[in-house]
Amino acid sequence: MKQSKSNRHAVQYRVRDVAPCSEGGIVRRNCAGRTTVLSLGAGASAGRAATTGDTMGRSWWRGARSSAVVGTALLLVGACTGGGDRPDPDPSAARYSMDEVWRADIERRPAGGAWNVDVLSTADTVVGVTRAGVHGYRAKSGARLWKVKPPRGATVPCGVTGEVNSAGIGVVLYGKGAEYPRPACTTMAAIDTRDGSVLWSRSLDRVDGLHSEAVSVSERVVAVSNGHGGAASSFQRHDVITGERLGALKEPSGKCALMRHFVGDGRVVRFHNCGGDHRVNAYDIDSADGAAEWSRPVNHDIWNYDLVGAEGADGKSPLVFSGRGRVFRTYDATGRRLPDITVSEKAGDEVGARDPLIVSDAVLVTRHSRKKGTDTLVAHDLSTGKQLWEIKDKRGYDVLGVDRGSGSLLALANDSPGIKIERTLRRIGLRTGKVTKEGELPYDKAVQWSYTWDRERLYGITFRRKDSSAEKWQLAIAAYRRPV
Repeated sequence: MKQSKSNRHAVQYRVRDVAPCSEGGIVRRNCAGRTTVLSLGAGASAGRAATTGDTMGRSWWRGARSSAVVGTALLLVGACTGGGDRPDPDPSAARYSMDEVWRADIERRPAGGAWNVDVLSTADTVVGVTRAGVHGYRAKSGARLWKVKPPRGATVPCGVTGEVNSAGIGVVLYGKGAEYPRPACTTMAAIDTRDGSVLWSRSLDRVDGLHSEAVSVSERVVAVSNGHGGAASSFQRHDVITGERLGALKEPSGKCALMRHFVGDGRVVRFHNCGGDHRVNAYDIDSADGAAEWSRPVNHDIWNYDLVGAEGADGKSPLVFSGRGRVFRTYDATGRRLPDITVSEKAGDEVGARDPLIVSDAVLVTRHSRKKGTDTLVAHDLSTGKQLWEIKDKRGYDVLGVDRGSGSLLALANDSPGIKIERTLRRIGLRTGKVTKEGELPYDKAVQWSYTWDRERLYGITFRRKDSSAEKWQLAIAAYRRPV
C-alpha cells in the first residue's frame, strides 16, 4: 500500500513511508505514520516500487498479480567469509554490509504453491498480507503487534490496495475459498494499519483482486471496481472513514460509449467514444461532485494505449500512456499535451519497453529487452521528450522504485552469475543515470520475493525450506540494515 497521491506533500503513509519523510526513503514516505506497500505474486521475476513518501519506500512487483513457483525465484547471496590464512578483510566490506536485523515467520506452505504476498510498512510497522491473514510487526525488532480479525463471511485475503493514505488506512479484499491462484474477492474491508483494526467492511460482487485497478484508497475515498476484471461500469466510490457510498463520476453529455477505464495516481482516466468524437477524460478520485478535471479530444488509436503509473511526484504528475511500449503520449496536470516520446527500435529488440515503466518527477524510465539477454534502462524528460541517459543492464537490475531521500532509482544488481547471486543495492540518478553502490545483501539461502524499505531498513519476503524433502517452505519477512 502506498500513500495516496494527493498526500505526497503532506504525511506520506504507505507501506513504504517511514521516517521523517526525506532521507534515504524510497518511493513511499514515512512521516508520522505513513505506509508503504509491497506487492508480490507468483511468476513475478522483477520488482518495482511505487512512491509516495520521502524516506520510505516499497517495491511492488509488476507481476505481483500472477502465481509464482519457488523455482523461479532468485537467491540472495552475499559475500561468504571463513577461517584460514587470508588477507585482511576489505575495510569497505563493513561499510556496505546489509546485516539481517530480524526475521519473522508468517506461515508454512507446500512447495510449488502459489505465493501471493503483499508487504507494507509504516513509520514503525511492517504489514504482511498472505493467505494466513494480515499481520503487523514492529519495524525495528520484528515483534508481532497484531493480526486483523477478518469481517464475517471472509476468510482469505485476495487483494490489497497499493497504498495507504496519510492516516494509515488501506483496504484489503477478502474471499471465501481456496481458489487458484486467489479466491474471488467478495468482501472489502478498510484497515487501520497502525493497530490492525477494521474500520468498516462491505460485501462485493465477484471482484478480481489481481487487477491493479480493482481497489485504491485516497485521503477521502476508497474506490473499487465491483465487477469482473475491474469493469468501469461497476466502478464505485466509498467514504474512507464511514464506508458510505459516494456519487458516481459524471459522464460526458450526449450518447457516449465508455471504451477504456484506468485508475491510478489519485485519478480516474476514461476514454469515451461520443458518436465518433473520441475523448480522454480525467477525474480526481476525491472529487466531491464527480465532474471531470479536464477533457481532451484524441485520435481513435488511443484505445491501444495503457496508462503508466506514476511514482513519488510532488502534486499531480503527468499522465503517461504507453502504446505497446514504443510510443508514449503524455498530458500534464491540466490536460495540455506534451511531446510524444518514441523509443527507437534498435537491432535485437524483442518487444520494446517493458517493466519497469516508472514515471517520477517528470522523468519516464523504461527497460528494453535484447535478444541476447541484455536489457537497457532508458530515461526521458517528459516535458521535452528528450532522452536523458541510457544504461546497459548487464548486471540484471531489479528496479525497486524511487528513493525519495536521494531522488534516485533504487535497484538490486545481480553481481555474480550462476545460482548463487551476490546482490548489491544501488542508486541510479533519476536525471543523470549515475550509479552509486549503497550496500551488499548478506548470503541467504532464502528465496527473496519482493521488497519495501524505509530510511533505515530494506524489508523482503523470504521462503525457506523446512525439511530436506522441500515439502514445506517457511514464509517469513526479513529486515536488512541500510548502510546509509
